[in-house]
Amino acid sequence: RRVSEGLISGTAWTVVHVLVSVPIAFLVNVVVARRLGVVDYGQLAVLTMVLSLATAAASMGVGAAVVQFVTKASEAGRRAEVERTISGAQGYNVFVAVPLVALVVAIFVDVPWPLLALAVVFGVFAPAAFQAGPILLSTEHRSDRAAQLAMVSNVGIQAAVVVTVLLHPVATTVWVARIVATGALMVLPFVALPDRLRRPALRPSHDPSCVGCGHRLESASLL
Repeated sequence: RRVSEGLISGTAWTVVHVLVSVPIAFLVNVVVARRLGVVDYGQLAVLTMVLSLATAAASMGVGAAVVQFVTKASEAGRRAEVERTISGAQGYNVFVAVPLVALVVAIFVDVPWPLLALAVVFGVFAPAAFQAGPILLSTEHRSDRAAQLAMVSNVGIQAAVVVTVLLHPVATTVWVARIVATGALMVLPFVALPDRLRRPALRPSHDPSCVGCGHRLESASLL
């Protein structure tokens, strides 16, 4: 019953999130395109694509595997396994994915170093550290809460982008503003996690005893 209720509520709130967020994002993109012009808007698209592709490649689908393993272990009452899986996944995110994505950004993104530093902190480290929030909410059958927070975050991100492009219409500045807002607001679903899930997420593990867990996650993500 808890699962079915969570599924219905999560689906309903996801639909609301899409109906609210997509029109807002479309209107913001129109404003950004008009303010930046063809060249700068194209540069913004390239910068966004580089970070997105690097993040997707480095993550190896570990997030999807975490949902599978944590949900199964939670329903079976295997709390220690849940904590090991979360800690091991966070260890992969922080100790493997972050350096790889940061290296790609440093090599292929040509922006002033203060903006590059902000991009690495909020666009690489923060997502890796806090992405457990929405992922683990779904394992608790709280996709409704994840959708609600995503909707609030989207409004905040789009507001930051609009303010930035109106005050300083430069592609690199708008790119960093979007990254900073996105990374900062990822804290919301993380804080919403139950303490029993948030604690292991705050302890990324590179302990050899969790290597098997990491291998399982990677293997499941590739299937």
